[in-house]
Amino acid sequence: MGKKGTVVLRVEKEIHDRQSPATKERAGWDRFGFLPSAEGCQFQGGAIEPVTNYEDVKKWVQEHLYHENLLAQRGSAFERGSAFEPGILFPPKAWKQVHDPATDEPLGVVPGSERPSLLHRVPTSHYLHLDGVADLMAARESAAGFVTKIIGFLYDAPTQFHDWWFDGPTSIATQNLYPTQALLKDFASHAYAIWQNWARENQQLMISALHMHGRAPGHQWYWERFAWEYTVTDACYKIADSLWPGRFRVKGKPKKTLPHGERIKLMCSEFRLRFGI
Repeated sequence: MGKKGTVVLRVEKEIHDRQSPATKERAGWDRFGFLPSAEGCQFQGGAIEPVTNYEDVKKWVQEHLYHENLLAQRGSAFERGSAFEPGILFPPKAWKQVHDPATDEPLGVVPGSERPSLLHRVPTSHYLHLDGVADLMAARESAAGFVTKIIGFLYDAPTQFHDWWFDGPTSIATQNLYPTQALLKDFASHAYAIWQNWARENQQLMISALHMHGRAPGHQWYWERFAWEYTVTDACYKIADSLWPGRFRVKGKPKKTLPHGERIKLMCSEFRLRFGI
């Protein structure tokens, strides 16, 4: 109640306790992150370049990561400031705060409202340009989405556009392949060219599979990781079955799909990958 019995309206806002370094917009380029490398490259169909304040962004990420190998954190690459020390970025602490709707003045924290935030952002580390793409926002759900995810795959770093969100913990570079610039260029060029020739359903399915594969290591329970990777494996099988009809079916029964337990082994055999490692 306010003066003379008037009612004071209150507005609740969710507040986070951290803010990552800001990056500048660039005409004709989108922004995404986070890649644990300042490497950039020109590939067939586009290019990626690090943001100008990449070292500030990297330092911020390193300072906010939870390192599973706590003994290796100090006196290692993290302290020397050289290589990137992998870890998990957890959502920030959040709470609800009451504000006066007229002045926006904080009036206090809502009791019992502190908790980990449901959503959080990973800082921007790179710019992305795609040749012949005028609508950058529309491309996020197609070509730009694929390119950012497939490059993140090499670094074992789930990527997202600068103003999009992650939900829950995000693992960064725990299984980094440390690609050279030549490998990055060849891989991105080859993968992008192949993806562009697929049907839209397979394109979207691959983007989703790459996203889920990148997010899986952030789950602390092995069962949750298994469930996510199981879904990824099924998506890969569906794409392969669509691209090569009959090749991934039961022998002699081209209309019957393989049992789930046999799909990984057959795909490894067909794509000449080692099985059972």
